[in-house]
Amino acid sequence: MWVGANKPLGVGRGPCSQRSRQVYELARTTLKRGKVPIIGAGESMGTNVHIHDLTDLFLLFVKGALEGNELLWGPSSYVLAENGEHCWGDLARSVARVALEEGFISSAEEEKLDIQQARDQAGFEAASWGLNVRCRAIRARKLLGWTPTRPSLEAELRDIVKGEWDLMQHSIL
Repeated sequence: MWVGANKPLGVGRGPCSQRSRQVYELARTTLKRGKVPIIGAGESMGTNVHIHDLTDLFLLFVKGALEGNELLWGPSSYVLAENGEHCWGDLARSVARVALEEGFISSAEEEKLDIQQARDQAGFEAASWGLNVRCRAIRARKLLGWTPTRPSLEAELRDIVKGEWDLMQHSIL
């Protein structure tokens, strides 16, 4: 089984990291630099899923496996998870808009970056801001009856930006 999710969002349930990576690093980079990081033309597409929807899918998969659902194994066992897609450039601009509205940055000036510049600023997570990842969770929905119900990326965006701002204010690093 392989469950694919380009970027989970939402607060995790684990004892260690409860923070996802790509969108959170995008928010952190925007806040730190006071600019909108755009890789290339900013037209790359990505998918997203709330971490709790993803764990619901894992539970459905395990339940199906325990019930002997043979469609979950072999060459047909590829299952994707997504609850929407976004354009990375538009998402970066939305992050900056929220940061500007909250008074965390003073302008929404765009900064064009190549992949290496982005990685130098925000680590390996930044590479995804310039990659295309497009998929649909058709098998998860049809085969397992999975229906994402948690908030969308757009609904979580303000909390993500505010959360990153709060972490930066209390960081001892």
